Amino acid sequence: MVGAGRCALGALAGLLAILPGTPSSAAPGEPGERAGTATESVRVALYGDSVTQGAAGDYTWRYRLWHHLESIGAGVDLVGPRDDLYDHLRGAHGSHAYVDPAFDSDHASRWGMTMAMADQSADDLVRDHDVDVLVSLLGFNDLVYLDLSPDQIGDLASGVVAGARTADPGVSVVLAEASQQWHPGVAELNAALADVAADLDEPTSRVVVATLPDGREARTATWDGSHPSAAGEVDIAASVADALAEVGVGAPYPRPLPTVPLGPRRAPVLRGRAVDAGAALSWTQVPGVDRVRVSVRDVSRGDRFRELAPVGGLSWSTRNLVNGHVYEFRLRPQRGWLPAATDIRSNTVRLRPLPPLPATVPNLRIGHPRADWVRVVGGRVARARSYRLLSAPARTCAGPVPRLRVTARRLYTPEALATTRAPRLWVRMVAVNEAGEGPGRSRCVVVR
Repeated sequence: MVGAGRCALGALAGLLAILPGTPSSAAPGEPGERAGTATESVRVALYGDSVTQGAAGDYTWRYRLWHHLESIGAGVDLVGPRDDLYDHLRGAHGSHAYVDPAFDSDHASRWGMTMAMADQSADDLVRDHDVDVLVSLLGFNDLVYLDLSPDQIGDLASGVVAGARTADPGVSVVLAEASQQWHPGVAELNAALADVAADLDEPTSRVVVATLPDGREARTATWDGSHPSAAGEVDIAASVADALAEVGVGAPYPRPLPTVPLGPRRAPVLRGRAVDAGAALSWTQVPGVDRVRVSVRDVSRGDRFRELAPVGGLSWSTRNLVNGHVYEFRLRPQRGWLPAATDIRSNTVRLRPLPPLPATVPNLRIGHPRADWVRVVGGRVARARSYRLLSAPARTCAGPVPRLRVTARRLYTPEALATTRAPRLWVRMVAVNEAGEGPGRSRCVVVR
C-alpha cells in the first residue's frame, strides 16, 4: 500500500499548509514533501512520444535532465517500461545508441505515441511503476496526425491527470508544452495545457506546466522541424527541471543555458580507393546520421579543403579529378539539416587517381639505316602521355634478354634512334602515362 501511504502524506501536507506559521511548501530548488527521505528516491516517469524517447545518435533531453538532477543530489529515479531509442533510419525500436549511455535511461515514451492512444494509461503507469511525479510531453501527435483540436487535447490531458490520481491521489503531474512552437495550433495547444494545470492544481497533488522559452527556432532547436537538436534537448530539460522544482523535486536548471554543439557527435570511418580520374569513397554507418558532407582538396596544387553538398547513403564517387594528382578526402556527418560541428570529422584518406596502364605499342618496326644506328618506330597508343625506348647491346641474340636501360625518354611520338657499337641490340618501345610504363615486347636486331 505504498500509494496509500503517499496519499496520507500528501493529505498531511495539505493540512499543515493551512495552519498558521507552517510553510506550505519547500523553498524553490529544495526537496519538497514528495522528495522522500535521504534513502528514498523520487520516482519520476517521463511519458511522451518521439521527442522524449529520442532517436539513435541522440543524447536526449532525458539525459540532460538526469545529469542536472544528479549533479545537485536530487535523488531522482527515472522509471518506466522502456530504456531504448528509436532508430529512424531502420524504422525500428530497441536501439541503445546513445551518444553517452551513462545515465538513468528508463522512460515511458514511444515514437509516434499520442495522448488519445497511449501505450499505457496514466493510471497503469503510475500504479505499475510506483510513480511520484508523472511528466507528460504528449499532444503534438494528436494535433498533427489525429487532427484533434487544442481543446480536445486539453480534455485528454485532464484525463491523464485524473488517471494518475486514480492510481495515487497524491501524485504530481507535469504537463510539458509541445516543443514545436512554430507549428500551427501549438500555441493554442500549450495554452490549453496551461488551463488544465490552473484548473487541476492542488496543494496535495500538484499539476504544473513545463514552459519553454519564447522565440525558439526550428532550424536550431530541431534537426527536422520536430525532433530536438542538442540545443532543443537543453531547452526541454530546463523547462522540465524548473517544473519539477516547482513541485518540490530538485532545483531549477542553471541559467544562462549552456551552448552545446549541434548536429551529430560521432564521425564515420572513411575508406577510399583511387580510380581513373576519380575516387570511390565509402564509410561506416553512424547511428542517426542520414547524410555526410564530403570535403576534398588537391594536395598537388596546394588547395584548401572544399566542402561539397550533403550526400546520402554510405558511398560516393567522382570522376572529375586530375590523374596523377594527390587528393585528400574527409567527411562531416549530418542529420536532417544539421551538420556536425567542425570538431567532428572522419579520418582523412589520401588518394592518387591513375588511369589504366597504357597498352603495348602496336606495329613496331625496327631498321638500321647505318651500321651503328637502330631506328624504332611504332603506332600511337591511346591515353599514352609519352613513350620510352629501352635498349641493351649484345654479342648474340641467343639466350635470355639482358637488362634493358632507358635510351630515350619523354618521347612525344613512338619514334626514336639508338646508337651502338655492338653487333646486336635488344630494344623495346613502351607507352607511358601517370600509372607507369605499359607492357612491351623486347626484340633483338642485327646491327652489323
